[in-house]
Amino acid sequence: MKWANEQGITRVHSAGGDFEVLDLLDEMRQRGDLTLRMYIAYFLNPPELRPRDLDAIEHAHKKFHDDWIDAGAVKFHGGWRRRIAHCGDA
Repeated sequence: MKWANEQGITRVHSAGGDFEVLDLLDEMRQRGDLTLRMYIAYFLNPPELRPRDLDAIEHAHKKFHDDWIDAGAVKFHGGWRRRIAHCGDA
């Protein structure tokens, strides 16, 4: 993060794979150590929206939806879908 800050980078968009570290990012934010805004996508594999995926996406979106951590995107196989309408933020 320090290097990114030195380069003027202020926001990182994750294309999936970082959904599991949302709680860690939140801890960093609470300590004042999070210096990059994070936009985290849920990686959908297989690329079908299953009920358990929708539950995980909705839960994360409700918990992490502010200027510093936003978990409101889904990475489908071969492309992005921004903000699932069911999350109430379409």
